[in-house]
Amino acid sequence: MKLSGELISVSIDGRGAAWCDGIFSGDEEIVEMARNASIFSLEVDVMGIPIQADSDSTTGALAALYAYSPGRTILIQAPDDIFDILDHQASLDEPELWSA
Repeated sequence: MKLSGELISVSIDGRGAAWCDGIFSGDEEIVEMARNASIFSLEVDVMGIPIQADSDSTTGALAALYAYSPGRTILIQAPDDIFDILDHQASLDEPELWSA
């Protein structure tokens, strides 16, 4: 695995967890779920986008962190390309955002 130094962090009901270069850290329950989601390559709904969880990529790690509670997860920090993907999906889900 190539080290990137990219960080993803989330908050779920005031509890935090993060991923960087294949390592999950933070709240024990969230981290355990993220690791299991990665091991079993679970498909997780991340803000309307089905993403396969893993611990080797930023998108996979995002899905793994969301696996604990997709509807209550707040994305705190992520690389710009992750926010671009989510923003693009939001614009597709809400066509009124297309007009300037």
